[in-house]
Amino acid sequence: MPPIMTKRLKMPKNIWLSCTLISSLMLTACNAMPTKNATTSSAQSEQPPIIASLNDERRYRTLMLDNKLSVVLVSDPKADKAAAAMNVAIGSGQDPKEFAGLAHFLEHMLFLGTEKYPEAGEYQSFISKHGGSHNAFTSYRDTNYFFEVDSNYLEPSLDRFAQFFIAPLFTEAYVKREKNAVHSEYQSKLRDDGRKQFDILKQALNPEHPYSSFSTGSLETLKDKEQSARDAMLAFYQKHYSANRMSLVILGNNSLDELEQMARSKFTNIENRQADSFTVSQPLFIKDSLPLQLDIKPLQARHALKLQFPMPDTLAVYEKKPASYLASLIGHEGKGSLLSYLKSQGWATGLSAGGGLSTGEESLFSITVNLTQAGFDNNKTVLNAVFGYINLLQQQGVEAWRYEEQKTLSEQAFAYMEQSAPIHFVSSVAYNMPRYPIEQVIHAPYAMEAFDAPLIKKYLSYLTPQNLLLTRISQDLDTDQVSPWFKGDYHLA
Repeated sequence: MPPIMTKRLKMPKNIWLSCTLISSLMLTACNAMPTKNATTSSAQSEQPPIIASLNDERRYRTLMLDNKLSVVLVSDPKADKAAAAMNVAIGSGQDPKEFAGLAHFLEHMLFLGTEKYPEAGEYQSFISKHGGSHNAFTSYRDTNYFFEVDSNYLEPSLDRFAQFFIAPLFTEAYVKREKNAVHSEYQSKLRDDGRKQFDILKQALNPEHPYSSFSTGSLETLKDKEQSARDAMLAFYQKHYSANRMSLVILGNNSLDELEQMARSKFTNIENRQADSFTVSQPLFIKDSLPLQLDIKPLQARHALKLQFPMPDTLAVYEKKPASYLASLIGHEGKGSLLSYLKSQGWATGLSAGGGLSTGEESLFSITVNLTQAGFDNNKTVLNAVFGYINLLQQQGVEAWRYEEQKTLSEQAFAYMEQSAPIHFVSSVAYNMPRYPIEQVIHAPYAMEAFDAPLIKKYLSYLTPQNLLLTRISQDLDTDQVSPWFKGDYHLA
């Protein structure tokens, strides 16, 4: 295929709703949106270009290798660091039930030698020796590997990097060591309030949904059973680590032609096992289980109220941003906003709104209010105010002019966005590649292409008391349960 040239409760019954008298939002209008920059090539101008910001002087090219590996090349003549990332569209959501944390364990084992470079740690040593750094992460749907290095050493670094996905050794002698490394990573977060609260959240989810599972892994979950953890890991790799589920980004000060030659010569031998994409049919919450209320006692002194509403994931409608539109209005901080009202009552110190947990099929829209002591003492009234504001949006908040102002702000933010460090840039672009059309892998998180009132109202319709997971966070709360992995104190009802 020829290269494509490039042009992101049960609710207590005494909770009642009152439409709090809050004035309509006053958003500041902005100047006209700057024109987007798109790098392209006259030889391939019929192909969709990658949309780049006005500040972006890099050149882009996209490829689909013969093995169906998707590639984005980035030429930056000014770069003193080169970087690359490989995103594998498989993560902890595919862990077998008997080996929680297996995808994370595989991520660790992949760094420990390949047939071409058998010495464990050789890749890490080479990168460090030449002014670079490397890392990886495992999330629910993805495992993402990335590095940066002095620009003069990009090609030999890529040669080592590619072998992870061609011929890793998974040497048995290192299995125990890496199980201990995974366990230590888990243990190091046992007193982290964020991990505790995430562990508690999973207790409210449908236990048949893979998101509810323990994803980090431990010595207990990775111990050998009828099948050894190593054999399970090998089977996982053989099934899921397939070129057609991978996305590669390479950035360097080389020309696009030189970068393309590197990509083709180093990565064409990754096997295409024609792996299926990851989908889940189970809902995040058991049918008719909502509303629910979670009370969480944190380690650190804090009062907060969090409202979470399950709704369809917005990836398929990224260009219209219905949830982002709602988040911008609910999270607005100016005159007439929900936050300004709560602050005037002495109840809140901050408020945020937006998407949180995302599975690809569903997501949780979240509204978090950081409360004062007085706000926590009046948390039911604060909750009424939030729903009063949502009612106000339902009556008069879905308007084209508000959307157009948000679109202008978003496009201006994109047009003048600062370039991130190469290592972070390649990782984020690789992560975006399985989620968006190739031309949108940089621009998608900012895209607001069309006002769609029915679509926005559809997403707004999920923000109801009947579809609510309400979480109260305070050391003043009484709890009677402990989460299984991070030992968070909570009560669920």
